[in-house]
Amino acid sequence: MSEEKEFNVAPVKEQIVVITTDAPPEHIYKRAQELFGDRVNFEKGTVFTYGYTIHIFDKSKMNVPLYHHETKHCFQQAKYESPDAWWERYFTDVEFRKQQEFEAYERQIKSIKKHIKDRNRQVIYIHYIQKDFASSMYGNMVTLEESRRLLK
Repeated sequence: MSEEKEFNVAPVKEQIVVITTDAPPEHIYKRAQELFGDRVNFEKGTVFTYGYTIHIFDKSKMNVPLYHHETKHCFQQAKYESPDAWWERYFTDVEFRKQQEFEAYERQIKSIKKHIKDRNRQVIYIHYIQKDFASSMYGNMVTLEESRRLLK
């Protein structure tokens, strides 16, 4: 099975997760750019989850750990009356955003440790995740030091 087909659709809690190269809903994308600036750029790699749809510009960038991160956001959004309700809280509540991303990155790191056997590659990948978690992409909600402490 090719990697693209493997990640095209997958069951999640009796739902189907769809991976698309279509841009995310415009109102979500624009709000994210307004709040977090130029670091949020779909065409340069920012991935968005809206409901059970993962929006990624280049499907070749989807790997197993990233898939686990994004599907965690699917589970999180499923607990809300709508994806828009989850996104509204994500945009307005820094502690909520921090918790949601922590859970997703924690799941991604577990996947890295399971699927990437080379310890040096694991360390490099986790380092990039720690930098992302502490970046302007999320409104600088944690310091790099805190990110390193939380995401090991």
